[in-house]
Amino acid sequence: MYTFSYMKSRRNILIFTIWILVLILPYVFGFLSSDHQNIFLGFLINPIDGLSYLAKMNQGAHGNWLFHLPYSSLPHPKVFLFSFYILIGKISELFFGDLQIGFHFFRILCAIIFFHQINLFVGENFGKSVISFYLKLGILFGGGLGWLYLLTGDIPADFWVAEAFPFLSAFVNPHFIFSLALLVYILRFANKEKVTVLDKIKLGCVAFILANISPFAVVIGGLILFGGFLWDLQKTKHIRLFNLMIYSVTAAPILIYQIQIVRKIEPLISWNAQNITPAPKFVNFIFSFSPFLVANLFLLGLFIIHKLKLNKLQFVLLCWLILAMIFVYLPLDLQRRFLVGFFFGTIVLFFSLLTTLYDEELISMPKMKRLLLIITILIIPSNLILLTGAVSATAQQNENLFVQSSLIQVSDWLNEFGLPDGVVLTEEQEGLILPAFTYQRVMLGHPFETPEFEITLAQVNAFFADSFTVTPEYFYEQFNIDYVLINKIKWEKLKSKFFSHVPVFENDDYLLFQVHQ
Repeated sequence: MYTFSYMKSRRNILIFTIWILVLILPYVFGFLSSDHQNIFLGFLINPIDGLSYLAKMNQGAHGNWLFHLPYSSLPHPKVFLFSFYILIGKISELFFGDLQIGFHFFRILCAIIFFHQINLFVGENFGKSVISFYLKLGILFGGGLGWLYLLTGDIPADFWVAEAFPFLSAFVNPHFIFSLALLVYILRFANKEKVTVLDKIKLGCVAFILANISPFAVVIGGLILFGGFLWDLQKTKHIRLFNLMIYSVTAAPILIYQIQIVRKIEPLISWNAQNITPAPKFVNFIFSFSPFLVANLFLLGLFIIHKLKLNKLQFVLLCWLILAMIFVYLPLDLQRRFLVGFFFGTIVLFFSLLTTLYDEELISMPKMKRLLLIITILIIPSNLILLTGAVSATAQQNENLFVQSSLIQVSDWLNEFGLPDGVVLTEEQEGLILPAFTYQRVMLGHPFETPEFEITLAQVNAFFADSFTVTPEYFYEQFNIDYVLINKIKWEKLKSKFFSHVPVFENDDYLLFQVHQ
């Protein structure tokens, strides 16, 4: 009966209400800040990737079930990738008629799912104690000590590695926080002493969904289950591989397909090669995941001194965090991705170790309350700084968060009259935004998803600087260009190239030419 009883708690209702309001209100302010000239893009942190997600939703909204790289003019087949965003794009178009509303609807929905999983997890392991209250506060609103690390001039990880921190995950996009919700479920599963057939079926479903949403989160889920396997092996002396096998067999086909497809199709090969996410500097890492990271080392030292034994949850969490840290600092191109949910793991381990020390009467309740209050105060500033900065940038209509209405007019025309799957040649900033609002692809846009980005950027810049050595017609044919979008500021320099073309669309800022029928 515990499943929904937590909602009867006034504290839980208050925490839930504040959680949702903090996730919604800054974006409401953003949309209200739009005017007839500047329109809010719908993203407050990392708008470059946000626009990429919106572009994927746009493909679903236009009837696709398969993904076509929107930031490339190179011909390539459509593939089964990014199915989550394609699916919610279809749903958003059907029920809302607006992809931005749909994006934030699913972001909040996934945040609610995460909140539900957190309450189940905390109820199963911490009950309704004061520790559980502070644990929920820390999980939902906490960051690290990155606000101190800012003094070095480097950007702390708790300001930009959103997938590692529940608050940032829920604030940025739907798939990060949904992935964390599924990882919490996997942790709950791994911590059980006995599992039913229904539990195993659910685990298989979770593995399949997670593989389609976040491949690297699948690895983290595997580490959690591996920790549970090692615990069972040492306690029961039986080799219990079945749970790991269910998880692996269900996720493996999706992962194998994704690995193969990005190694076979040329534009995706280039995109994958550019999608490098290096780990933060180690000092940055320590600050961004402290005070819990350092505190856990201290508490584990006390366990050793007092000869206390870890319980299953603590053992599983320790396996996860140690193995994840090893993966993060291996010489790979995608180390940062292994930080998915890392902050959640560190904070839960801290509270679990602290609970054991309290149960063993090694720390008194008054001291523990003071400690928890101090820590809570320390972990809030990073997110407050982020929120303040985002709201301030919105109030000033920062150019990275807003788009000119004239460019939206171009996308509206392309949606209504443009060639299906047409390719638009335009400059980098316009190219980044257009696929989020129109079905047409662009030659240049996203710095990761445009194949051979630096080379393509140089080619496009040369074209618009009128320093390209070949004729425009050769350029159009070579790069499969259907439309050219030119800012009127640059028109005087380029108009000799378009003497044979009449713009198909024009407004105060842009000219759109169709160069291929």
